[in-house]
Amino acid sequence: MKEPEIDYWYPHKWVEEYRRTGTIQRWHDDYPHLFDGSRGTIKPFPNNTTSNLSTYALMYLLRRDEGVESLTYFRLPAKAKSVGGRREALQKHLRTWMGNDLFERLRTEIRAANFTKQGFEGEPDLFCWNPTNGEWFFAEAKGDDKLTETQLRWFAVCRATLPGVSIKVCRARPLPVGQTHAAGLPQTTSAK
Repeated sequence: MKEPEIDYWYPHKWVEEYRRTGTIQRWHDDYPHLFDGSRGTIKPFPNNTTSNLSTYALMYLLRRDEGVESLTYFRLPAKAKSVGGRREALQKHLRTWMGNDLFERLRTEIRAANFTKQGFEGEPDLFCWNPTNGEWFFAEAKGDDKLTETQLRWFAVCRATLPGVSIKVCRARPLPVGQTHAAGLPQTTSAK
C-alpha cells in the first residue's frame, strides 16, 4: 500500500543555511524549545549535508502553521536506560498524550516485532500533538527519499495495535528557487 503524502514547503534559502551551519537561525528565534535538544533534536553541526533538514523543517512548519508540537528520536522499543534520561524524558511526552496503556501496548508490540536493533528502526521521525485539542499522531518526514519496507512494517504493527491511529507521511522540501510561497504547488499526494 502506498501511503498518502502531505506536502510542506520551506524557503529554498534554508538549504544553504542548513548546509553551512547545521541549523536555521529562524527556528531557534521563533521556537527555541523545539531546537534546544529537549525535543530530541541533536546539537547543530555544519557538515555540508542536509541530514535531518526535512525532519527539523517539518517540526518548525507544523508548529508555525498548525500549532502542533513535536519531538524526534524517541526510540520507542529501546530497553536500556539512556544516558542522562534523555529518551525517558521524550517518552514521557508520548505517555502524557497517548496515555500509559496505549503507550505500553504499542511499545510491547513494536518490541515483539523486533524493531529493537538500535531502538528506532522504522519508527516515524516525529511524535506530534496539538495542545489545543489533545489530538496526537506520528509523522514521517521525507525529503526526496521514499518509505522503506521497515517503515511500512512499523506502520502496519502500529495500526494493528492502535486501530485508527494517525500516521502522516509529510514531504518537506524547498520551494523552487525564486518562489516565496507554495501557491500553485501540490499540497497533498493521494495514495496510488
